[in-house]
Amino acid sequence: MIVAHEDIARRLSIILPRVVLFEGPQSVGKWTTAEEILRSQDVTASDTLRVRRLTAEAARDVAEFAYGASVSWYRVAIINLDGSTKGAVNTILKSLEDAPESTRFILIASGVVPPTVRSRAQTFRFRLLRDDEVVEVLTVKRGFKSAQAAQLAKFSMGQVRRAIAMTENGPKRIDVLQAVKSIRDRDESALDKLALKWTDEHTYLMTVWANEALTGRWRIFLDTDHLGVSKQTPLAVLRALKENVRPRFIVRASLMAVLREQK
Repeated sequence: MIVAHEDIARRLSIILPRVVLFEGPQSVGKWTTAEEILRSQDVTASDTLRVRRLTAEAARDVAEFAYGASVSWYRVAIINLDGSTKGAVNTILKSLEDAPESTRFILIASGVVPPTVRSRAQTFRFRLLRDDEVVEVLTVKRGFKSAQAAQLAKFSMGQVRRAIAMTENGPKRIDVLQAVKSIRDRDESALDKLALKWTDEHTYLMTVWANEALTGRWRIFLDTDHLGVSKQTPLAVLRALKENVRPRFIVRASLMAVLREQK
């Protein structure tokens, strides 16, 4: 289901350029649009590669995939660039330039895109969703009742994930605040225990907490959830936490880095 960006999907379902870049905020439909284009083009499973985190190993997989023979019309690689390393990006640049004409690339990014990548792609900008569009996604795709969806949309800031997090973050929110407290108290043992149950949703909520603590605009968390940490702690959290990091290592590795920075 595509909301707000139907024109992009319609255009690319007719003619898909060799390299396209979907750029814009998180959780507004970039990946969903890419999947819809695959369906409209009848691209087979064997001719599809999905890369949700561009590591060095994944970049090599992209190169191998790009030069393979197409079974259907062509092969399509959907690649999330967020959190990728410079080496991984450099590896795929050659694929973007030299892969056969039958290979297409849909690049997805919510952060900074290297100029070397941008220059090789046709860019499509995705915007934040309006409240009514968030409501449509929540009711049609996620099964929320209209009244609840409307209430959540008011605090979504145009991102579906933020709206959903408000309904699902009960226990996870407690974990995130425990992580903040553990950083404040320099409690490595507590962080170790949290690492065993840490998920991508924890990472997202931790990032939300850090942003709200920095700006003072408390939406999902409360102003009392600052927990008396130093001003440097939320900045350190934002530097340490990255999307699509393997969940169990987020607290043990990334947040330990925050602890070391506080010394």
